[in-house]
Amino acid sequence: MTRSQRKRDAPQRFVQSLLRAVIVVASLAWAVPWGFVAVANAQTQTGPQYVSPRVQPRAVTVVPPPPGKGLAVPNARTPMVTIPEGGLGPTQAPPPRRPIPDPVIQTDEPNVSRESSEAIGLISDPIVNVDGLTSAGNPPDPVGDVGRAHYVQMVNRTQFQIWDKAGNQLTGMMDFNALWPATDLCNVPPGLGDPIVVYDHLADRWLLSQIAVPNLMCVAISQTPDPTAGTWFLYTFNTPVFPDYPKFGVWPNGYYMSVYDELSTSTCVTTSSCMLGIYVFDRTNMLLGFAAAFMKTTIPALGTPRVRNTRILPADLDGPPPPGGRPPGFFVRTVDDQQDPANRTDRIEVYEFLPDWVTLTFSFHRVDTLTPARYQTMLCNRIGGAPQPFRDCIPQPTVANSCRAIS
Repeated sequence: MTRSQRKRDAPQRFVQSLLRAVIVVASLAWAVPWGFVAVANAQTQTGPQYVSPRVQPRAVTVVPPPPGKGLAVPNARTPMVTIPEGGLGPTQAPPPRRPIPDPVIQTDEPNVSRESSEAIGLISDPIVNVDGLTSAGNPPDPVGDVGRAHYVQMVNRTQFQIWDKAGNQLTGMMDFNALWPATDLCNVPPGLGDPIVVYDHLADRWLLSQIAVPNLMCVAISQTPDPTAGTWFLYTFNTPVFPDYPKFGVWPNGYYMSVYDELSTSTCVTTSSCMLGIYVFDRTNMLLGFAAAFMKTTIPALGTPRVRNTRILPADLDGPPPPGGRPPGFFVRTVDDQQDPANRTDRIEVYEFLPDWVTLTFSFHRVDTLTPARYQTMLCNRIGGAPQPFRDCIPQPTVANSCRAIS
């Protein structure tokens, strides 16, 4: 193969390699026997298993305001509230950068016709492009999801609003806390934040959530497919420790969630002693508005005083239900070689979580470790703190403020 041929084929080889990696993960998820975990599990240090008491929900109807009504949109005179950073950042000088060359990067367009060359890099205009919510929180943490007929968005402090799929407002801006009665700890204005919106396509329902103090997950499940109806099942879950940075995934046998266990500084004094929380909530009972529990375990967050520690994400099903009815849910974690001094290998760890809601027991294991090409997640390589937080290092072309790297 000539050098020019290798250049032309580089993007194709990259895509093929990426597809092979995706196929490996997908094959692992659907084809691995559920008991095939002995070797991998021997390398996994998991925390104690926790099963919560069942929580009785509140069934409420809160009629949303019409478009143009509801909460006032924040403006330049609205006080900005900074949401405190959770977790510990690097406390020592970062390790030196180690550039990783990309063997398949394409930096030119050899042997491409003029017409094709002009088309490269072009993208169509968005089908829908309308203004979303304005947050008075910093960072705003905008999130949203699209369903069969609706789009729901939430931002920090904590408001949400509903549009149709053509971009037309169906409601005004609403206070998520106000879904709960004033006596509930989930109704603490203006809301702590870390909002989540997930559309459960298997049930045609919506899940909205935020965190609250002291150690609460506030979860609202729509009673119907129409979130504008204002009918919700509200759950106030007490968690063992503060559930920072929650991420949800829909699965047939549960709502899976990962968090950064926000321990006090007296018990989590270095990044290497912090934990990642792994949760599953009783999806079936929550959709019915029945009392529901959650199950939880932990894994070490790894990390060192010189680099930020790891995070883990739950799988989120976007297609038809997998075969077999209710296979385990899956979690995936990337580990940069700098984050684990005991095993300096860039890797992707895959875990399975299999709950039994009859006996309220579960198993959690690492089922595989993938070793892709080397990668670098430490984009903002510096010590945290003012005036340059450890994440804000990506320059912008026209303003002095830098962008935040979520990695």
